[in-house]
Amino acid sequence: MSQATLGDNPYHNSSLFSSYYLSDRIDDLDEWECDETARDAFERLRNLWELERDLVGAYEEDELLDAWIDTVTEVLGFDSLSETTLPDGGGYTDRLLFESPETRRDAAARKRDGDREDELYGLTDEDVEIVEAAVGE
Repeated sequence: MSQATLGDNPYHNSSLFSSYYLSDRIDDLDEWECDETARDAFERLRNLWELERDLVGAYEEDELLDAWIDTVTEVLGFDSLSETTLPDGGGYTDRLLFESPETRRDAAARKRDGDREDELYGLTDEDVEIVEAAVGE
């Protein structure tokens, strides 16, 4: 299996967006005012990749989650809960991502207080049907 390499740019244009948009226009967006934060995250991810690149392909699922995926999502600013039960007890997720540690804590407190899990995680009835279909319920 060939290993991917990270370039010097924080993106690889696969013709999804025009190069002009990525190099010139995107800088005008308010959301793009995070250059230093993005560079720091990119550097942390590059360093992690250099340490893990020869090992990632050999990891089993739990090892991959612990050594790679959890760290990547943390660097990107997400937080997660492991093996979270699906609504109505229809299985569980390996990882449930949250926008931030604060959102995760809020969801955990709501769960503790007895809120329905589908409401807790912001799932619509259609979302619940999709998840349940995916796990064979």
